[in-house]
Amino acid sequence: MIEFTGDEGLFNLRATFQGGVPPQDSDDTACMYATWVDVGAPIVVTPGLISSVGTRTASNHSRFKWNLSKYGNPVKWFITKPGDDKTKGFHYDRVEAGAGISLGYPSPFFLELCADGSGGILRPITSENGVADRNSYCVGVSQRGIVEIMSVAAPNRESSEPTPAWQAYSTPGRLMLPETHSKEGH
Repeated sequence: MIEFTGDEGLFNLRATFQGGVPPQDSDDTACMYATWVDVGAPIVVTPGLISSVGTRTASNHSRFKWNLSKYGNPVKWFITKPGDDKTKGFHYDRVEAGAGISLGYPSPFFLELCADGSGGILRPITSENGVADRNSYCVGVSQRGIVEIMSVAAPNRESSEPTPAWQAYSTPGRLMLPETHSKEGH
């Protein structure tokens, strides 16, 4: 079981992408054509509405984007800043709620990181007008203890839960990093 303890959660994600990407004008059930493999690059998710590395104002909607980059054989996935060497992804393992993650080139999808420390189903970050975008996604931990990329089908219904778009099931001892001092091994 995966849990957020205190006010932040640390978990690992690694993804592999297959097939094409859905057309931009696709309505409702847009499939991301992706499958999860193992867990990998660490992401620290903390509560908050905007990224600590870039503010969003009324005149400037753009946020700081983090890339989920792949490198090596076999492929490893890292969280990196755009333009940075993808082999240095492990340096950027702290991503606060509200930061966007690009799902690797050439995928057009961006994820919103969201966390409330409860370990329950997490709601996505909303857009400027306070309504969740129809095609918005978030990284969350479900009540079943599954790390999920979730989408919200009904933005205005508070009772509706995000529906999983794709999922990463926990491998015991691998998904959660229980101790913060175990940074790089040797």
